[in-house]
Amino acid sequence: MVNDNIVDLVVTPAVTAGGRATVDIRPDTRYARIVNRVTTGAAGSPATVEIKTDSLDPSGHRTVVVSGSMPAGGKATLVTYKVAEPEQFAAWAFRRALEDSGVRSGEPACIGGRRMPPPTRSRC
Repeated sequence: MVNDNIVDLVVTPAVTAGGRATVDIRPDTRYARIVNRVTTGAAGSPATVEIKTDSLDPSGHRTVVVSGSMPAGGKATLVTYKVAEPEQFAAWAFRRALEDSGVRSGEPACIGGRRMPPPTRSRC
């Protein structure tokens, strides 16, 4: 089990209304592509951030859409994403740890009978 099968999404609003909030992914295993649709509203407005969708495409890539609004200049908020496939999540975490240590493989990885897609970096 990796990080209790949870991905922490730390959402930070922009300083001014209308700016795009940022999402920091922890741990960033590349298990899922995080799509940031969080906007920054007026100062003092309520924070309404949520996981809107979680989908798996035919190639095996998982996409998670985070949407909502945060008040301008407000504090960061934590949104937790419970991974849908713990086995895949652990495999991605292991793969990322190996790559970060300089270990490369030319062979595609398979977990649970499903081929892992090529690595893609998640950035918001």
